[in-house]
Amino acid sequence: MKQVIITITMLAIALALIIGIVVPLMGHGARTGNIAVTRGHDVLTRLENILN
Repeated sequence: MKQVIITITMLAIALALIIGIVVPLMGHGARTGNIAVTRGHDVLTRLENILN
C-alpha cells in the first residue's frame, strides 16, 4: 500500500512538472516560430519587390 501511495505521488509530481514547464515552453516555441515565419515572409516580399 505504501508503494502505491509513493507511485501516485511521483506521478502527480511528474504531471505537475509537465504542465508547469513543458507546456509553456512549447507555447513559447510556437509563438517564436510564428514570428520567424512572418518575418521571413516579409523579407521574401521585399526581395521580390527589389528584384522586380
